[in-house]
Amino acid sequence: EEAEFLAGLTGEIHSFVEYPEVKNVVFDAALKTAIVECRVLKSEDEMILIQSACDGTSKAFRETMKMVKAGMVEYQADATLNYHAYMEGLRFHSFPAITGAGPSASTLHYTANNKVIKPGQMMLIDGGFEDKCYAADITRTFPVDGKFTERQKALYNIVLKANIECIEMIRPGLHWKDIHDHATNVIAQGLHDLGILVGDLAEAKKLYIPSIFFPHGLGHLMGLEVHDVGGFIEGVP
Repeated sequence: EEAEFLAGLTGEIHSFVEYPEVKNVVFDAALKTAIVECRVLKSEDEMILIQSACDGTSKAFRETMKMVKAGMVEYQADATLNYHAYMEGLRFHSFPAITGAGPSASTLHYTANNKVIKPGQMMLIDGGFEDKCYAADITRTFPVDGKFTERQKALYNIVLKANIECIEMIRPGLHWKDIHDHATNVIAQGLHDLGILVGDLAEAKKLYIPSIFFPHGLGHLMGLEVHDVGGFIEGVP
């Protein structure tokens, strides 16, 4: 049984294994917190596996972006991504891929992937694959025709600016909420400059109007789960 369990950890067996003898073990809150926090800090070997998963996923993305074109169905982009991930030796998804074009890309966690891709649309791909159970997660948005319109470029550059500045901010001791808030501010200011957000910007932020355009958190921990456990410090909102 132990050998079977270890094989599952290395990706040879990718299914749940039940162990009846541990079903009645009670984990108290302190033990649960300790185990969860142990998973937050990754060992060097774990970082190598996560990097490998990200590298293979990244290559699959680049190849898929070259092949997506108008007239395809969104699920064909999904199939193309899967093919290239397999060619990199990554056989298991971190989560079901999102391949949405046009309005589909504006639906959070859209997975229908069944619309025909039209000329002039933007294509969003959000996907990831695992290396020995360690997950990757990448999102990219690009023009189906290979060239941005001026409007598309302006919106893309707002998000790119937020991305770059938030990465530059990251350092030990900084609260994650502060980084998220900075991303919100950059996006809100950019939308205001484009005339998409109108009126008093400070008032719009108080009313959480920017969240209509940025309706989710900036990021999440990664590891054995694509949204890995931990990171919630007692007393910190």
